[in-house]
Amino acid sequence: MKQKVLFFYFLIISISTFGQNQASSDEEMSDDKIKFEERYKKAKQNFVDGSHDKVVAYYDSILNISRYTRITTYKMAYDSYIQLSSKNPERQDSLKTKAEDVYNQALKWYGEMYLEKKWDNIVIDPKAEKDYFDVIEKRAEYPGGISAFYSYISENITYPIEAKKNGIEGKVYVTFMVNIDGTIDAVNVIRGIDSECDAEAVRVISKANKFIPALTKGEPQFVRMQIPINFGLISTYEAKSKKRKRKRNKNRS
Repeated sequence: MKQKVLFFYFLIISISTFGQNQASSDEEMSDDKIKFEERYKKAKQNFVDGSHDKVVAYYDSILNISRYTRITTYKMAYDSYIQLSSKNPERQDSLKTKAEDVYNQALKWYGEMYLEKKWDNIVIDPKAEKDYFDVIEKRAEYPGGISAFYSYISENITYPIEAKKNGIEGKVYVTFMVNIDGTIDAVNVIRGIDSECDAEAVRVISKANKFIPALTKGEPQFVRMQIPINFGLISTYEAKSKKRKRKRNKNRS
């Protein structure tokens, strides 16, 4: 009997503690939401005169980027400008222009098809767990695989004459969107070496054939991809030869 009493006593204590913890957690979430909304309002007011890139950068800083794609910050800045334009008739045109600038910036990085499908569904919520790229079960693939993609690049890329003359070489890192129909969109350089080499890398990726789109549960999905494109002043054979020579010298030492 004594054991039963003790058991129920600990059970009541446990339930009570759980309830307190749950209430505390709800309060913290509520506090986070309030702080977020305060910063959101402050941002809208502070950046009425700011350039759109500063607004986007500010929203980047107040969002938890590990749980958001940057599309959320673009949408947040865009909505802010639209709301402000309705409340400031005398500045309506300039604020709407800034909203368009933000949208065009998003368009550059995400592409027309992605924005058509996703833009209106983006919810600004500091506790949101949703990523605006869906979970991918099967990755997008170039017909023939990655080796075929690299073959296409090497056969079609042209080393800019001025870059070659000036001894400019290295890797250009390009990111691009593979749409749900396999087309390529929003090709951008995220780390480049020279304006001409960067432009050539963008050109050759933009001209590539359709990919086989990414899939989840049999449904095509948008996916962002990244690839390094190498501009080297020596041939592949020479590069491999030098690598083998370095390896032999290392083994001897």
